[in-house]
Amino acid sequence: MRQLLLFAAHVESLAARLDPRVFHRSWGQSRTSLRAVLTEILPADLELARLQITEKGLRLQLPPSSFVESDS
Repeated sequence: MRQLLLFAAHVESLAARLDPRVFHRSWGQSRTSLRAVLTEILPADLELARLQITEKGLRLQLPPSSFVESDS
């Protein structure tokens, strides 16, 4: 669940940086799916996972190529 929360934060950071059309084409479905999954998790469990992320300094584990942005 922690990696799921970290991935959701990553997708939201992309939404803030990319042109909305580019974001929607590349990441829109992922964002929708992530939001749907996260609504199924108990708020207390989400809070515990967020606390663990902060306390342990956890980072999203993605291959380097995942951080390449495209505006084409």
